[in-house]
Amino acid sequence: MHRMSSTQARHTRRAVLQAAVDAGARCHDADVDVDLFFRSDGEHQITWQVRRAEALRLCAGCPVRAACSA
Repeated sequence: MHRMSSTQARHTRRAVLQAAVDAGARCHDADVDVDLFFRSDGEHQITWQVRRAEALRLCAGCPVRAACSA
């Protein structure tokens, strides 16, 4: 079975997520680096968990969160 890398997944979803961001996402207003929301290839679990928690705090209450988490 071929597995998609996190880099491939990021590029595949980028257009959909960009449309959601442009529609009024909190991360768009804050000029946040979108890479904050994606685990890098080979990134240690602990490092990813810290970054993910930061990203989720930003997402709390965002009007387009459902589109991003789909």
